Amino acid sequence: MSRIRTKDIRKLSRKEMLERVQSYRTELTKLRVDQARGTLRKENGKIKVMRRDIARILTCMRELKE
Repeated sequence: MSRIRTKDIRKLSRKEMLERVQSYRTELTKLRVDQARGTLRKENGKIKVMRRDIARILTCMRELKE
C-alpha cells in the first residue's frame, strides 16, 4: 500500500473518504497486533504511512466541512 496524495483524496466523495478511513483503520489495527506479537518484519514502516494517510483523509474531510 502506497501513500495517497492529497489531490487524489480531494477527488473522492465524502462517502468514499469514510470507507477509506475505515479500511485503513482496520488494516492499522492488524499491523499493530502483529507488531505486538513480534511477527511484523517487512511491513514495519507501513504503520507510520497508514497513520499519516488516515490523518490526511480526515484533514481533507474537515476542510470540506467548513
